[in-house]
Amino acid sequence: MLTPKQQLILVLVLMVVFFAVVRFLTMTRSPFIERALRLPNSEASNSNFSHYQPLSSADYPRTYRMSLVWRAFNLIFGFAFISFGASTLRSALAGPQVDVFWFVWGIFFPIVGILAMLQDLKYRVVLFADRIEVQNLVSTRVLRRDEILGRRLLQYKGPPSILLVPRSAQRPLGVRLVLKTDSAFWEWMDTVPDLDAQDHL
Repeated sequence: MLTPKQQLILVLVLMVVFFAVVRFLTMTRSPFIERALRLPNSEASNSNFSHYQPLSSADYPRTYRMSLVWRAFNLIFGFAFISFGASTLRSALAGPQVDVFWFVWGIFFPIVGILAMLQDLKYRVVLFADRIEVQNLVSTRVLRRDEILGRRLLQYKGPPSILLVPRSAQRPLGVRLVLKTDSAFWEWMDTVPDLDAQDHL
C-alpha cells in the first residue's frame, strides 16, 4: 500500500507522462513543423549552394535555446523523477535489509531527472553565417554550411528534428525543434536544400 506521499508522487509522474504524450501527439501541428514544411526553398533539388543569397555575417552568430514550454516540461519531468527516486530509495533502505531492486530504481530515477535538467540548461544551437554548432550536455558538434548536402525533417519519436545530412561520411547532425526560433533561424535553414522535397520529384 502506497503512502499518501508516494501516491502524490505517482500522480505527478503520471501527469508528466500525460503531458509528454500530448506534446508528442500535437507536435506535428506546431508552428515549428508548419514553418519547416513551408520553407520557400523552390530549388531544393539542386545541391549547389551557388544560387543562394549569402548570409550576412553581421546578423550572426545567433544562439537559440529551448523554448519556455520545453524548459518547464524538463523541469517538471526532472523534479518528478528526482522526487520519485528519493521516495523509492528511502523505502528500499527502510527495512532490516536493503531491497536491491528498488534501491537500483531509487538511484536510476534521480539520475535521469538530473540529466534532464542539465540538458535543458546546456542544449543550444549557435548559427554562424558559414556554420552551425549544436551544444549538448557532453559534446559540441560543428558543421560548415558548405559541407551540408541537405536537410530532412524527422518526426518519428519525441520532438521533431531537422536532420542536416553532410556530404562526407560523417553522421548527420540533428537540430531538435524545441528551440525558441526567429526569422533568421529559418532563413539559415532555407539555404540548405530540402532532401524530402527532392525525394518526391
